[in-house]
This record gives sequence, C-alpha cells and structure tokens, in this order.
Amino acid sequence: MDEHRRQLLQWLSDQYFEEISTLQANEDHLFTWSVSTLMASLGALTGLRGIADGHWSVIWRLLLWGGLIAALLAILFMAYLLNSRAEQHRRDAAQVLAQIDPLLEQAPRARPGDVLLFYVRWGVVLAIGIVVLMLIYLLG
Repeated sequence: MDEHRRQLLQWLSDQYFEEISTLQANEDHLFTWSVSTLMASLGALTGLRGIADGHWSVIWRLLLWGGLIAALLAILFMAYLLNSRAEQHRRDAAQVLAQIDPLLEQAPRARPGDVLLFYVRWGVVLAIGIVVLMLIYLLG
C-alpha cells in the first residue's frame, strides 16, 4: 500500500474515532440534562402537592402525562440514535483499520459493560419518568 493511501486511511480512522467520542459526549450530556430536568420536575410536583388543595382537572393531568410521555420517548429515541450511530462508526473505523493493517482481526467494539451501562442509565431515566407520572396521577 502506498504511503499516501495509508495516510488517508489513517486520517479517516482518526475522524471516525473523533466522531465516536463526540457522540459519546453528546449521550453523556443528554443523560445529564434529562436526569436534571426530571429531578427538577419531580421537585416541582412534590412542592405542588403540598400547595394545591384543590382538585386538578382530568384534562390538565392528561396534558401533563402526554407531554411527559412524549418528552421521555423523544429522549430515549435520541439516546438510541446516538448509541447506534456510535456503533456504526465503530464498525466503519474497524473496516478502515483493517485496510491499514490486515492483521487486525476484530473491530473495536463497545465492551459488554458499556452496553449494560447504556441500558441501566436510560432505564434509570425511564424509572424517574414513571415516578413523575405517578406524582401527576396523585395530584388529582
């Protein structure tokens, strides 16, 4: 393989790895933001429980439920897209690295612990969202 092609492939693999780290950072930011937002809404709803002695209308509670469910689904879908895009970049980077060095047998994949961490983190976000949904139900 000529030197120019090797440098080009090395540059391309560096770009893939940079994109992977950017996607992982974006997922971390999304997780932090979503947990902070859900915890703030949890705090706001627990504060409203003590203040609101009146009855909340069914329409108002359904609107809150619908908005929260839509927000949770959007957050979880974005997390899935970020994770699947990072995995696609890992596969693409592995193909480029295999062209640079044919002795590389396996793609640089996410460790099994990383996959488990992904599901645990976003399961926690979903659990907090369910608690917020139950608090909205109890407001009536």
